[in-house]
Amino acid sequence: MKKSHAVAALIVVGIAALLSSPSIIKPVSFLLPKPPASLADHVDSDTLSKATLLWEGQVPGPEAFAVGEDNIIYTGLLDGKIISFDPDRLSSDPISLGFTGDPNRALPFPCGTYQTEHLCGRPLGLEWDGKGLVSKRAGKPAKPRLIIADAYLGLLSMDTSEGGSTTVLTTKAKGDKQNMKFLNDLAIAENGIVYMTDSSERWHVRDHMYEILEAIPTGRVLQYDPKDGSTIVLTKNLTFPNGILLEKDEESVLVAESTKARILRIFVKGEKKASLKSFWTILHVFQII
Repeated sequence: MKKSHAVAALIVVGIAALLSSPSIIKPVSFLLPKPPASLADHVDSDTLSKATLLWEGQVPGPEAFAVGEDNIIYTGLLDGKIISFDPDRLSSDPISLGFTGDPNRALPFPCGTYQTEHLCGRPLGLEWDGKGLVSKRAGKPAKPRLIIADAYLGLLSMDTSEGGSTTVLTTKAKGDKQNMKFLNDLAIAENGIVYMTDSSERWHVRDHMYEILEAIPTGRVLQYDPKDGSTIVLTKNLTFPNGILLEKDEESVLVAESTKARILRIFVKGEKKASLKSFWTILHVFQII
């Protein structure tokens, strides 16, 4: 009995200590709009059941996809790798082009873990720059490249024809004192300008659940101009801006503000530049785009 009492006392003390410890997050309250009675009119729940599962267990955490030359498809993985595959030859294994980060810095630990993610890299948004305008430099010919939004390492350019060598294009916006904390997705305009979501100024991608729970609006939309290498903040005070999509007229982008379960239209040109308005708000699912 005495032993059981001692164990119970230790459990009580442990729980009390846990409850009295200060929280590492500072959540704020907010209300979502009333959800629709059903998403039946908006969701095709049968589509994914017809999909084919590829390379199970070999490609951890594929995030975005980009289609390059000769219809080759690229994606970034949880362990920092960029891989490619031919959709007409799915019986073959994907090809690894290299890491966005440096796996040697993670040794002796493997890439793809909480402890090593910031070292090996975490490629999220991808887009193929067929004209080579994003990474073009004065006096050098334009060359098609894969443009990558790495959550830790910034906006990168990868030469897929030369062993996956990468070049850092930008890591911070004008006026920033620290590098981008959580670069997420990107969209490239015809003139090479890149629009990006920076999801949080408080949390890295490996702690993204804290960002969701806090709901503090520190997310931003950024603009990178390859002509002068400048990066500016277009819009700030967003709550976990996630996917970004450039409209056909290139006058605005659509941004999924995931925590608020809505999609925003943000103008990127003209008199309305940097202003925003709601595009779709009657949602009750986590928006990504």
